[in-house]
Amino acid sequence: MTTTEATTHAAEPHDDDHMEAAHDHHVCSIAAFVVIILSLLFLTFVTVLVSLFDFGAANMWIAMGVAGLKAVLVMGVFMHMLWDTTINKLFFICSFLFLGLLFLFLFVDMVARSDLEIIHGRAAPLNFKEMSEQSAPDSAEYKFHSQFEGK
Repeated sequence: MTTTEATTHAAEPHDDDHMEAAHDHHVCSIAAFVVIILSLLFLTFVTVLVSLFDFGAANMWIAMGVAGLKAVLVMGVFMHMLWDTTINKLFFICSFLFLGLLFLFLFVDMVARSDLEIIHGRAAPLNFKEMSEQSAPDSAEYKFHSQFEGK
């Protein structure tokens, strides 16, 4: 290739039709953005309104439900997940499922620990010395932990 051909080739415009087919962009209308922002503002108002009332154990579920709905709106429209490829949607959903699995393990651990505190009638000690002061020397709990005392 000569320098004249290279200069001519570099000066030619790129094939815009080919680029457009490879990167299909989605543009939302102004009306869609207005609906989304009004929905987000309404859900923020709902979040504040719900926080004024005590629903007992349902407080967390209601707050997470409203926050999740707002997150879905933001991810779907502003992160263009509604118009993204299926594989990207799949990876995104799987990441949230994995996060949910980690939270499930956390909550199961928290519930198991709270049951132990109720059974023993006291808070679980943080170290062996605190535990040995509260446990009888002949208890299985004391015997188990005393084997690690010197380590």
